[in-house]
Amino acid sequence: APEVFEAALAYYQIEHRHGWRKRDDLPRVTPHTERHALECLGKDISLLLLSEQGRGQHCTVEYFQRENGIDYFCCYPDDFVQTVSLHDDGGQLTTRSVRQTFEIVFAYHQPTGTLETSAALPPHMKGPLEESFAWMILDTGIGPRVPRQVYHLDRLKDRGFQFDTIPTDEVQVELKRVRLDLPGHS
Repeated sequence: APEVFEAALAYYQIEHRHGWRKRDDLPRVTPHTERHALECLGKDISLLLLSEQGRGQHCTVEYFQRENGIDYFCCYPDDFVQTVSLHDDGGQLTTRSVRQTFEIVFAYHQPTGTLETSAALPPHMKGPLEESFAWMILDTGIGPRVPRQVYHLDRLKDRGFQFDTIPTDEVQVELKRVRLDLPGHS
């Protein structure tokens, strides 16, 4: 079943990307996933990248939904032109210009109004990317991202630290993973 392995590889690559930026203030609406909406998002990303960096001439957007209810929008804009040396079919050394793509991923969770964005772009470009996503896919405008509340995590350094819970709630808490987001480095 090659399609199962392809899907598993795609999920793995997406979930192990770095530089995720999260915001949890989006409206809880059903995203537009029809071809026209994806094309509009791709065109808007192209315009943003062309005006800011001179790349992104074309952009293809693919959509899929995971079993956990997260909608993924994988965007593939053109990167800068690169010249590579290689051997042609006759064994002769030649040079070719190629325009590879790079990946921008939006992960939207409708029940919580959460959007996570992964893009190897400067921080100042991520806000406009999120705004483009909101307009084209959620059909709504959003304001600037407001950083979440700051938490004091020093207590987590203590290996004997226990989360306080109310016994009658019958809830047990176990810390398995911690993610650190640094302002200006997303």
